[in-house]
Amino acid sequence: MAPVLLLLQNFSDEYHVRVRLSVTVRSLHTECVSAEGVDRDDARARIFDVVPDGFEVVTIGYIALEDSVRATAIVRSNETETLTADGRDLDEARSRLLALVPPPSRRLAEAHITAG
Repeated sequence: MAPVLLLLQNFSDEYHVRVRLSVTVRSLHTECVSAEGVDRDDARARIFDVVPDGFEVVTIGYIALEDSVRATAIVRSNETETLTADGRDLDEARSRLLALVPPPSRRLAEAHITAG
């Protein structure tokens, strides 16, 4: 994580250095959806019709039936959240930031770090 040092001035003209970190997380929650079609392309198209709002397809598997094809897809949430925490030093800021990450989530990318 790339820290940003904040130089804050209080009313007594003393300066305090703070480190602020931000991270973007996404839930690891997945779901399975299935659809049948006359062939593989039709089954694939029908999968995208049944994907819940806010989810994206991760992978699709196919099973040939007697007169159709069944597609089963794993979908995951595509919503992200940016979390920010600060502390007196990098270790404190990192500990505070990790405490904010809801399980099960994972770090996607370090967000743009803002001072202020």
